[in-house]
Amino acid sequence: MMTVSRARAWEEVRLGVESGLGLAIAYVEQSVTFRFEHEDGTVIERPGFWDGGRKFGCAFASPKGGGTWRYSAKSSP
Repeated sequence: MMTVSRARAWEEVRLGVESGLGLAIAYVEQSVTFRFEHEDGTVIERPGFWDGGRKFGCAFASPKGGGTWRYSAKSSP
């Protein structure tokens, strides 16, 4: 898991990952889900979006006033 180093309450943070698949296959055949876990155990999942080429992104805004969030990205298939 990766850590969101600066996520203030309701301030958008943009994150991204890169697919290991080829360019055309990444867009057509993949979907990505980002999972965020706060240090207090709160879990939020958000769908990712295709961001060109083999890149997928996600915009996240913390609903909490402080603390540390960790995130991971999972793709399917």
